Amino acid sequence: MRNVNRRMFLGASASALALGTAGLTTGTPSDSTADALAQFQFGARNTGHLDASPPEKYLAHDWDTGTYWGVFGTPAVVDGTIYVAMTEGNYGPGSGYAQALDAETGESQWTTDLAGKSETAPAVGDGTVYFGDKTAVHALATADGSVEWTFEKGATASPALVDGTLYVSAYDGVYALDAADGSVEWKQTDGYEGPTVDYGKSVASAPAVADGLVYVCNRDGTVLALDAASGDVQWRDSVEGMSAPTVADGTVYVGSGTVKALDAETGTVRWQRGYQDPEAGDAQSPNQSVAVHDGVVYSSANQVDAGSTRVLFAFDAETGEKRWKSVAPLGTFSGTPVVSGGHVYVWAETLVVLDTEDGSLVGQFASTRTSNGTGVVPTDDALYFGLSAYDVEGVGGGVHRLVADESAWNAPPKVELEASSTSVETGDSVTLSATGYLNQDEERYHDHDQEGVEYTWLDWNFEGDWEYVERDRTEEDGLPGITGEVELRNGDAGTYEMSVTIEDRSGWTASDSVTVEVGGGNDENGDNDGDENDDC
Repeated sequence: MRNVNRRMFLGASASALALGTAGLTTGTPSDSTADALAQFQFGARNTGHLDASPPEKYLAHDWDTGTYWGVFGTPAVVDGTIYVAMTEGNYGPGSGYAQALDAETGESQWTTDLAGKSETAPAVGDGTVYFGDKTAVHALATADGSVEWTFEKGATASPALVDGTLYVSAYDGVYALDAADGSVEWKQTDGYEGPTVDYGKSVASAPAVADGLVYVCNRDGTVLALDAASGDVQWRDSVEGMSAPTVADGTVYVGSGTVKALDAETGTVRWQRGYQDPEAGDAQSPNQSVAVHDGVVYSSANQVDAGSTRVLFAFDAETGEKRWKSVAPLGTFSGTPVVSGGHVYVWAETLVVLDTEDGSLVGQFASTRTSNGTGVVPTDDALYFGLSAYDVEGVGGGVHRLVADESAWNAPPKVELEASSTSVETGDSVTLSATGYLNQDEERYHDHDQEGVEYTWLDWNFEGDWEYVERDRTEEDGLPGITGEVELRNGDAGTYEMSVTIEDRSGWTASDSVTVEVGGGNDENGDNDGDENDDC
């Protein structure tokens, strides 16, 4: 049993995602040109899209590895096996180990010590898994974790594996390595100043590889296009930040500071969205790598006029026009979005799921708050991610698996119904009062503004023939969320069930009911003498 230390791993994953160190990996990359089975953002083009039908609603915890070691690089899930780097320490070279886990049960298959701290996603192909850490790049056999070769340069971001070549961003430049033996095919040092003593900062992003070119951002905010065969610089352009480039349909997209779209062949700027850009519709600044799928660019961003990083934008990939924006349900969006099954998966102090069509909230993780998750790996029956910190509320580091489990959502919003009287006479009125609450017993997220819960409706249901004296009076101003009243009168004696149902914009409902007894003591005039005339 490996000894672990119950120390806090502070949330470094958000910055790691921007640089491509906390990558998104799984067994069926959307980039068909890559021969890697798994690597950063689901393929060498770094699109962040995966063809799968993952769970999207009632997300609940299935298992975790039960470790206090942090995970900074997104696990790779290939052929029923998870490959992940476990790390100890926030700063300096640190220490860590590579591990293979059974994807269904989380049981360990093998572990191999690494030379230092790893913040990168592994790449997997042809029976080998490649890990980069602060001191070296390691090629391990997927079968047993044995070391095949080691390249003695610290990796600053996740490697890209294409056609037998491993492209690595290191502290002193970009390397192309023979994936079979680790020998250097070429090295490009343009824009680099050599090894850095500040291990907490990366000097380059994860490479993106497409159509014979390698794209990378160096640490001075320059995106470079390199010849994949020789490493020669083909073009360069200045961008704000160092997020990993994404390549789709002949365009390179770079986030951080702005979203910038460049012609993949020439580097010509096609469009750019940044601070106070009127065409984007809001003053905003992206802070992570982007995801691109089906003509849409997804970017988590800082809405400047709101004073906090809490908006996810969808831009038209060709024109840069805003399709929609989604405000984080609570807290802030962090990390690179993942697109799969018609949904966007992104962290907002817990994992939330948005509809790709309009950004509406579809589902979320039934969890205590934790915003230090890596990128999400979607499969048809589960979601996988790593946590870089041990949460004080009980969510640990290590690898976590989520599944759809409606039983875990046993207390969505709440509603309480009261009657002014549960026993009245015919012709007397009764007032029903309903109050809807966000579930405050469990920290779960529902679509709401900064003041309270927004509900789609408050739906009354009454047995019998009731006449409205005053119809629904409903208010939605702040917590507890929603209140409503109706005043009713019934001329028929009997026992009636009165109920109310609320539904929040996440689609979860709650109901409550009361029973009202109507006696026959009063006639239609409201007295009890049985005649049709008022008594004077």
